[in-house]
Amino acid sequence: MQRNLLSPYRPGLTQCPPRPDQFHVAVICALPLEADAVSALFDHHWDGNGFPYDKAPGDHNVYSVGAMGRHNVVLAWLPGMGIASSASFAVGCRSTFPNIKLALVVGICRVVPFKPDGGEIVLGDIIISDGLVQYDFGRQYPEGFARKDTILDSLGRPSPEIRALSARLKSIRPQEMFLSKVSEYLSTLESHPKLQVKYPGKEFDKLFKPIYRHINDERPCDECCCDDYLVPRVRLQQSAPQPAVHFGLIATGNGVMKFDCHRDSIAKDDGVIAFEVEGAGVWDSFPCVVIKGAYDYADSHKTKIWQRYAAASAAAAMKAFICQWDNVMTAMYPIMLDLNRKVSLCRSISDSGLLMNLLELQEYQRSVLHILYPFGSEFEVQKDRNHERIAGTCEWFIKHERFQHWQETKCSSLLWVSADPWCGKSVLARYLVDDFCSKKSGTTCFFFFKDALQGQSEVTDALRCLLYQIFHQQPTLLSNQIASQIKEAKKSLNFRDLWRIFVQVTMCEGAGNTICILDALDECEERGRIQLLKALNKLYNIESPKFSLKILVTSRPYALIHRELQILVDRHPNIHLSGEDQVEQISREIAITIRARLKDITRIHRLTKGEESTLIQELTKPQNRTYLWVHLMFEELKKATMLTKHDLITRIHSLPKTVEEAYSSILDRSNDIDRTRKILHIVVAAQRALSLQEMAVALDITLNHQPHQDLQLPQNLRSHQELQPLDTERIKRNIREACGLFVVIKDSKVYLLHQTAREFLVRPLSSAPVDDNQPWHYSLCPMDSNRILAEICIWYLLLVDFQKIYTAADLEQANDRYPLLSYASKRPQFDFFRLETLFSLQEENHIWFQIYWKEEKNLWIYPSGFDALIIASYFGLESVVEELLAAKGFKTRFKTRFETWHGEFSRDITFERPALSWAIDNGHESVVELLLHQIPMGLVKFRDWLPGLYTCVNAKDVDGNTPLLIAISHSYDEIARQLTKKGADIEARDKHQKTPLAIAASWRGSDGQWIDIVQLLLEKGAGIEARDKNQRTPLALASNWGYTDIIRLLLENGADIEARDEDQRTPLATATFWGHSDVVQLFLEKGADSKARNKYNETPLQIATGHRDITRLLLKNEVGTERPSR
Repeated sequence: MQRNLLSPYRPGLTQCPPRPDQFHVAVICALPLEADAVSALFDHHWDGNGFPYDKAPGDHNVYSVGAMGRHNVVLAWLPGMGIASSASFAVGCRSTFPNIKLALVVGICRVVPFKPDGGEIVLGDIIISDGLVQYDFGRQYPEGFARKDTILDSLGRPSPEIRALSARLKSIRPQEMFLSKVSEYLSTLESHPKLQVKYPGKEFDKLFKPIYRHINDERPCDECCCDDYLVPRVRLQQSAPQPAVHFGLIATGNGVMKFDCHRDSIAKDDGVIAFEVEGAGVWDSFPCVVIKGAYDYADSHKTKIWQRYAAASAAAAMKAFICQWDNVMTAMYPIMLDLNRKVSLCRSISDSGLLMNLLELQEYQRSVLHILYPFGSEFEVQKDRNHERIAGTCEWFIKHERFQHWQETKCSSLLWVSADPWCGKSVLARYLVDDFCSKKSGTTCFFFFKDALQGQSEVTDALRCLLYQIFHQQPTLLSNQIASQIKEAKKSLNFRDLWRIFVQVTMCEGAGNTICILDALDECEERGRIQLLKALNKLYNIESPKFSLKILVTSRPYALIHRELQILVDRHPNIHLSGEDQVEQISREIAITIRARLKDITRIHRLTKGEESTLIQELTKPQNRTYLWVHLMFEELKKATMLTKHDLITRIHSLPKTVEEAYSSILDRSNDIDRTRKILHIVVAAQRALSLQEMAVALDITLNHQPHQDLQLPQNLRSHQELQPLDTERIKRNIREACGLFVVIKDSKVYLLHQTAREFLVRPLSSAPVDDNQPWHYSLCPMDSNRILAEICIWYLLLVDFQKIYTAADLEQANDRYPLLSYASKRPQFDFFRLETLFSLQEENHIWFQIYWKEEKNLWIYPSGFDALIIASYFGLESVVEELLAAKGFKTRFKTRFETWHGEFSRDITFERPALSWAIDNGHESVVELLLHQIPMGLVKFRDWLPGLYTCVNAKDVDGNTPLLIAISHSYDEIARQLTKKGADIEARDKHQKTPLAIAASWRGSDGQWIDIVQLLLEKGAGIEARDKNQRTPLALASNWGYTDIIRLLLENGADIEARDEDQRTPLATATFWGHSDVVQLFLEKGADSKARNKYNETPLQIATGHRDITRLLLKNEVGTERPSR
């Protein structure tokens, strides 16, 4: 039944309504103490003589009815907690009370102590839902459980009326009125003689650090928990804080959240602020709001002392909410008719299998696009860093027949534009992007590569950015399947996955014309560049492509790029447009640029016509002039003092003749060579452009600094309690004075002027020594630059300000308070750790590791209890690991610990992983080799007298993963081979009951299927019929992913082709369902039963609906098997 937004609205009266269809508000409570608080706030009760109505057949709910304000209200007691109970209630309630327009789920809940914006939630506060996230509802995939979170899977948004009221209550004045009413109703409940409602006291509001768990379920926290692990709370400094109201997402599920690390993970991923267990059952049946009172922090430290007060707070908020409901319904009524039409449209679209709701789609797509490319419009910023085209330039390209052919052809085409450095390729690319976008002649996407800058140098960055633009311009191309893959994989999408999505999207019927421009491919990292070129080769070698994807690539004329595209160029000569052959035309266009820019110089220096003519003549003389040289010369001329024509001629003749000479001239003017060199080292080594504030700190920090306030910064940070803004103009001036035009400052970030500036400075590995005549040329060694920046970052991390425990909210503020903190916590610095530095930084709650973990892993659950060996193994610090293993025992100023491989081994506290597992997880093969070297060969023979060793090589983490399972999940076949030699258990099972063979048969990565590992495990005697918790064998799992070679190998080794899973599906049925025609054909050739039925009585042929190729194979097989023999 569809809900009618225009159902008649009748306020409650002072007497019992004659019919139940005059009730418009329902309140649902799971616990008696929740219902008691709600019932006490009724203005009138209509059931003094029993329930006054006949319930609908099949309605087994228990109700109480009455009035609040102008509303007739029905209160329902649920038979128990959980989604099933609330869903059962909803079915009966809709039958007896057909006109319910607002359902309020009221009671107590567990909360996240810090909201996404950093605000505090304390016990007794009120949580009102903006939406629900059902966090324990999902699908079982071959690689494990994945929560359902696509448009069609997730719980919808609240109704328009509810959203309108929520928006009103978030405003200042309405919220003040709302809280005033809450306080009034809460006082009423506190004065009730039987409810026993009172504020328990802030001394009982205890939030413990995530690393500290409740140690004894039989004893309360005040008896066995240590207050040394409490997190300080600002709001609890008040004498008795009044309940605050918080609007936000609430996580709902059947389980009770009792693990703070899991709590923080879900809160981080989904932005939820509370956990409860009834809302999902009601949400889809009525326009619903969940109103709950906070009674604990969803951790292991359970206490019931807050339940009555929290229930009373929620009840008070419920009545205040109901009283505000009138205003919204009155205001919403005039637009209900139009809204009904839009809702009907959304329903019709949903019925056709596309979308549920246009507003939902927009919000959902924004979240997916943020995961895909979290940098927003940064790609536009990078494009606009290049100069705009001057009229009359780029003509050599625009009028070229090969470009015109590429532009005008109706089918897919590739154009590779090569040209020497400084010939304006990026200016051309920007012009093309702006021109195509203005014409709106299709979908235009682009990416400008920039060497050595994070987010701009990898091919996966480019593909993510291109897909982001395509989906942004054509939202309908973002299918549920692609969105689910993006949300589930997040950062782990590799080139293979992204390229497949890119081709799939641009080839689909609704894509239309897609234009893709990639600038400076030569600045893409080498491995990714080769992957992309091979993919382009394969894509454009199709005889008659049935899609319209035009790709234009610019680059320098590198031999590697030419070699990879040679086959295409030989076959289709039109795909290569060589700027090297257009030198004269490009030179003429550079002269046009000189004349255009000379107008500014003429105006600045008030030049005469004759002087202007002299300048043009002199600047156009050099034969090998480039756009970059022109830019540098005009910047020099702007600053020059030219009083006479003689001054002018002298200045012109003193100008450098080449870019290299110009670079040397700029840097030779430095009055502080050491400072200039340090700035350049930092800019060259930085993984991303540093801000002016970060540069100021980096230039001032030394090993001797202790607190942050010791730094001598412009407008210094005088204390970490009071942030004084830095004088960015002064910082900019200092950097300019040191480096001149060699660096540019844009959007308060410091960049090198051009890629050629980096090439001028940085010494290639095979270069000759520095030329004394050009001391700046090749003057920076990459190792020195990396070491200098790493030392700066490590000195910064050693400041005493960071040797304290930070909450999630504090960490967000710390990044603003301490400019270099975020960058200093990045991975590259750790390669330069020395043993003594590691000991100084190994404290388990050190802020650098919290920030590193959050930014690298996108998780707030950071592993505590890391000792020196685990840290060194995690980051792959081979020399440090070797030193620790050699020492066996060590003493530091923080702790004394004796490490011995012949006894117990240490694990981190959170994930319970040893050093070996962390080293494997991060792919540090040399460290793994060092750790395994400590273990004798054939360890399995010595497990009785070397228990620590045997346990280490088979140690399970919290997810049940052993080192071997981790190695196989990353396709580290050599590590897996070494582990098996050291006695690794090849039948170990993870939390999904998967063995190493099952993982190898079903997991996928950048290299696709991993037949070598499967072969290794089979040779070692791995159980070929081992079943996971869903009763799937390795053969069934391989069938799921369509890994033909692995399936063939398993069958050759005796795998049961008719093995059935928990749904009685055979491997043939599984391959059919997922559309793997090659696998289906293989199974049929091997004699698989094509008529085997699953528990739903379906045969493979019935399952094959929608897969035409597979349907043909199955029908052909049936005809072949049924043909009578002659």
